[in-house]
Amino acid sequence: MQEFRRALPGGLNQAGVLEDVAHFKQRKPVLDRAEEHSGEVLGEEFPIEEKIAKILSLLEKRPAVAWEEIFFGETKRRGIVSCFLAMLELAKLQRIFIRQEGNFAKIMIYMKEVRTDAIGDAAVN
Repeated sequence: MQEFRRALPGGLNQAGVLEDVAHFKQRKPVLDRAEEHSGEVLGEEFPIEEKIAKILSLLEKRPAVAWEEIFFGETKRRGIVSCFLAMLELAKLQRIFIRQEGNFAKIMIYMKEVRTDAIGDAAVN
């Protein structure tokens, strides 16, 4: 039996949209368990520097950390967002790298190794 897929606006196809929805549902529990708070922001309650330290501390103990572990203990959306921004900042600074082996596979965070080459300059792996 041949399966037919209906084309969606903008060049999207139904299979791709369903895959995106399934991928979002897999990551959604992190935000679902956070408390929703729509009050006034009184200051930087969740400094990104603290979240950077948290991520680096986790990676000093083990060579790799699962995506979900980065958000462990965070109960507020702003805390989760701060952790995510800290992770992006560390990736931008090339202190960590983030890998996913395949579609819907676990996302893993790794510390980038710094080695010294023969000249003595630092080269990043």
